[in-house]
Amino acid sequence: MYLDKQETTGGFMTSRRRQKAAADIARERDNRRLKGMPVRDFGSMNASDLCGAFSAAARNKVADKKIWKSLQNRALFLMGIMAPANVAVVMNSLARAQLEDFNVDLIAAVTEKVVEQREAFQWNDLGLLVNAYARLQLGKDDFFKVCSDIVIKCRGSGMNEKDIARFVNAYAKMGIRDDKLFAVLGGRILECESTFTELSLSNIANGYAKLDIRDLDVYVTEGWLYT
Repeated sequence: MYLDKQETTGGFMTSRRRQKAAADIARERDNRRLKGMPVRDFGSMNASDLCGAFSAAARNKVADKKIWKSLQNRALFLMGIMAPANVAVVMNSLARAQLEDFNVDLIAAVTEKVVEQREAFQWNDLGLLVNAYARLQLGKDDFFKVCSDIVIKCRGSGMNEKDIARFVNAYAKMGIRDDKLFAVLGGRILECESTFTELSLSNIANGYAKLDIRDLDVYVTEGWLYT
């Protein structure tokens, strides 16, 4: 019994050491990414490196407005060639940082990119984006309309529980009750319910409740009439 206890403790300590080592590595990486800010303007950063800097700034709760201004200016400059996944990282970082002083031109450019290149965005990208827009309270009607249309057009095919939860909670947070969208999402929920975790189902149910959608089976049945 004594030996067993020693092994368990040793394993626990080893696990703690690994976690600390991983945290130290992440911190060192973030420090490298943030080094020199805000004195440099990120003019030489490519999209991938810039996304790393965005994530690092959000993760470390950077409060310096000059840093965020420089990051956003560079993102705006690169928006034309940014991959959808990079766009999602940028917006998600702004939301995580709960930034209030954001670049309106950058937001407009992101919205325009989603509108014009909607087919290039994967579900994970769109889920992160609708979540970010909702957390930042960006009431862009054209953005949410396009995102709704994307889901409705393909009947939500390929969406997993995380994607669905992000959409439901983002629209609920914005108070947007799109009958066509929520009928499609509801159909996907009923189809895949057995694969969802209880936490996901709880979060999704909370979103539907906020929009006063109580009986999902009835709502979906009636909702298909809209599509």
